[in-house]
Amino acid sequence: MNMAVKKIPEEKQPMPKVEPFGNRNFLYTDLIPGTHALVQFTINQKKYTRVCVIIQEPDEDGDVAVVKLRCLNETQRFFYIDSQDAIDVKFEQIVETYPSPEVFPSNGVTHFYYAQPIEVFEEGFNIRHSK
Repeated sequence: MNMAVKKIPEEKQPMPKVEPFGNRNFLYTDLIPGTHALVQFTINQKKYTRVCVIIQEPDEDGDVAVVKLRCLNETQRFFYIDSQDAIDVKFEQIVETYPSPEVFPSNGVTHFYYAQPIEVFEEGFNIRHSK
């Protein structure tokens, strides 16, 4: 009796385990300028998440100054600074922090490349970027 081994189709093969990338157990004191973080926003009763860079330490009211980044493509690893999007957010809006990405300045725009994809849901887009 000849038993052939069936190969699982690629799309049904289990995904390899990936070490956790973001830190969801950060402290108030971890939020220093230059820290990269995933921040949740609610606009018109819809929840969005954006990668942001902290530009000022939290103040006594728990407000943290950040600048939003925009996802550059479907890999969810390339982002650029949206310089018009500097705002204050509450400490509670910060979902997780990330290790510093590689930085690529290009034509006056700073691009960031993260080691792993980051799930974002950006306002103004009809698609959900995800892992």
